[in-house]
Amino acid sequence: MSSKDRRFSLTLLTLAIAIFMIVSGVLALANYDSPVNEVTRALNSVFGGSSQTMLLIIAIAELIFGVLLLLDLFSVIKAGTMSLLKFVIVIGWAVVMVINHFLNGFPPGDLLAWLRPFSLDLVILAALWAIREYES
Repeated sequence: MSSKDRRFSLTLLTLAIAIFMIVSGVLALANYDSPVNEVTRALNSVFGGSSQTMLLIIAIAELIFGVLLLLDLFSVIKAGTMSLLKFVIVIGWAVVMVINHFLNGFPPGDLLAWLRPFSLDLVILAALWAIREYES
């Protein structure tokens, strides 16, 4: 794959993940039954505290991460700073995955029902990792 093709593919991937995170954050703020809310309930069971507060934190973080990825497409943020922010986004997504899929009722009663959202989250994690690895 040529450098130009790779750049286009990763730009498209960054745009898709940015839109996904922005929309997920907005939906989490608007809809109590969203997947993000499952994470907040899991966090509550582990750490205690207010699920509404945790929901707000995760939803706002998703919005911020999505906006940061979108800004990266326009090279608004310095490369070194963006590299660190991308690393934080990857770690943040991995933490959410662990909480949502392993601390929230693992092992699952229905393996296939558990594997579907887990595999989607893995695809997103892999995309975030690919975006992080690529430095333009």
